[in-house]
Amino acid sequence: MGKRAKPSPFAPLERDVEPPLRKLSFVRARRADPPLVSEEAQRRMIVLDAARDARDDANGSSGGETKARRRKDDPDDLDDERRDGASIEDVSNPLYPRASVHFSTRWPSVRRVGAGLANLGNTCFLNAVTQCLTHTPPLASFCLAGEHRKFSRRGGFDAVYEMGEHICRALGGGDGKGNVPRAIAPVSLVKNLRSVSKTFRKGRQEDAHEFARCVLDAMHKRQCDAATPKVKEGSRRSETSFVWRTFGGTLRSRITCATCGRASDKFDGFMDLSLDIARAKSVSHALRLYVAVEVLDGANKYKCEMGPGKPHMTRATKQFTIDKAPLILTVQLKRFEYVPFGRGKLNQFVEYPTTLDLSSAMSSRADETADGLASSGKKQKHQPKPNGVVKESSKTTSLKETYSLFGVVVHSGGSMHSGHYYCYVKGPTGYWYEMDDETVTQCGEATALKQRAYLLFYAKNEAGPGARGEAGAAAAHHDDRVAARQQQRAAARQQERLEEHAQEKPIAEKTPERAPEKAAQTESPKVPTAQKPAVEAVPVKAAAQTESP
Repeated sequence: MGKRAKPSPFAPLERDVEPPLRKLSFVRARRADPPLVSEEAQRRMIVLDAARDARDDANGSSGGETKARRRKDDPDDLDDERRDGASIEDVSNPLYPRASVHFSTRWPSVRRVGAGLANLGNTCFLNAVTQCLTHTPPLASFCLAGEHRKFSRRGGFDAVYEMGEHICRALGGGDGKGNVPRAIAPVSLVKNLRSVSKTFRKGRQEDAHEFARCVLDAMHKRQCDAATPKVKEGSRRSETSFVWRTFGGTLRSRITCATCGRASDKFDGFMDLSLDIARAKSVSHALRLYVAVEVLDGANKYKCEMGPGKPHMTRATKQFTIDKAPLILTVQLKRFEYVPFGRGKLNQFVEYPTTLDLSSAMSSRADETADGLASSGKKQKHQPKPNGVVKESSKTTSLKETYSLFGVVVHSGGSMHSGHYYCYVKGPTGYWYEMDDETVTQCGEATALKQRAYLLFYAKNEAGPGARGEAGAAAAHHDDRVAARQQQRAAARQQERLEEHAQEKPIAEKTPERAPEKAAQTESPKVPTAQKPAVEAVPVKAAAQTESP
C-alpha cells in the first residue's frame, strides 16, 4: 500500500473553490395579497376634496348619485344618514319599537325601594352602579314586564337576562308577590365579571365608571346579536336596541375653516358624558367648558380640503356639541388624573343640580348662536357654508332639554384602586335613599346633593303627565301627591320656625302717653263719614283734652 501524498500548502482550500451554480425557479402564489384598504372601508371613507366633486361632475355623476350608490351597497350606513339629517326612527325593521310604554321616565307603578346588595369581596363598585341601574325607570319597567327573558340562552353569560333577573329580585318582582327582600347577593354578576370585560378581576377594586360602560355595552351587544337578520355593529339598525334607545345619544364634532368658512361635521355615539372638573365648580360650568369653541392654530392648524384650490393649512375652530340627547343621561365627573406616582384624585366639591338644562350644549343652540354672530358680523369673518358634509337639519329651532336627577355614585378614598363606593338613589315613591352595600337608609334630598359625586344619573323630563299612557299618568299623579305632601311639610316647618322666632322676641311695654289716645278713641262719639277727615286732622292729645270733663 502506497503512502498518501501530503497536500501541498499552496493547494486551494475547499471554501475557496466556487460552488456549482444552481437554477432557482419561482412559482406564483395561489392567494393574492389582500388590499391595504378593504372595499367596505373605502365605501365608508369621507373625501373632503372639491377636485373629486369636479371630476364626478365632469363624468356626469353628482354627489347625490354617489351617496345613493353607496347607500344601496350598504343600506345601514349610519354616517351618511346622520349627515343627511335622517333619524333612526326611519329604520323599517327596528330592534325595539320607540312607541313602547317602557321608554317612560316615570315609574309604571308605586313600589318600595330596592333591596341592599351584599359585598362579595371588593364589589362595592358593582353594587353602587347596579343600584342606580335598578332604579332607572325605563330599565326597571322593561325588566319587570319580563322583556329580558326573551334574550335568555343556554350556556354562556347573557348580560340582558342576568341584569333583568337581578332587577326583578331587587324590586320584588321575582316572587310575584311584590315582597322586597332586605338584602340580596349579586352572585351571577360577580361570577361573570370576566364576561363583562376581560380586564376585570374578582376580588380586585375596579372603576365604577368603567363597569357601567362595559355592562351597558355588553347588554347592547347581546340585543344586537339576538336580532334576525344579524345586525352590523355601528349601523342605523343597531341603534334601535332598547339599551341604546335608553342610554345612547349622538355627539357632533364640527370644524369650521377660517379661510373659506366651510364646516365639516363628524358624528359619534355616546352612552355617557365625561366632564373635566379641574377648572369647574359646578356641572353646568363643566358643561359649558365641554362645548366651548377651540381654536386650531399654530402647530395645530387644520388642513382644509373643502374649499376651491389646493389643500392648505389654515386656522380653524372646533366645537363638540350634543346632536341627539339620550333618554337617560349618565355624567362622569373626571376626578381621577395621572400624577407622578400613579393616579391621583380631585376631591373638591362640584355642585350638581336636581334639574339639569342641556339646551345650551345642543347642536341646534350652537347653530343658532353661530348664525346670529355671522349675521351681525362679530367674531366670524365668514358664515359657515355647507359642503355636503354638514347636517341639513342643524338649523332647526332649539328645544329645551331638561333632566331630573335620580342617582348619585360617590367614591370615598384617595385613589381609583382603593377606597369605597356607595350611592344615593331616588326611589319610586319620590324619596331619596342611601345605598351602602347591604344598608339602605332613607335620607333627604339635601343630603344627596352635598356629596362629592363621581357619577350622576339624570332622566329626561317628559312633555306631560299622560305622555306615556295610563301607567305614566298614574305615576305622575303619585309624584304630584308626593311633591304636594313635601311642600306642606316644608311650609309647616317654616311656620314653626317663625312662631319660635316670634316667641323669643321681648314684648314691648305700653307707654303712658298712648293711654289717653286709646281712651279718646273709645270715648269719641260716632262721626258721620263726611266728617271723618276733619276729626283725623286734629292731634290726638288735643282731642283728649277737649273731651275730658
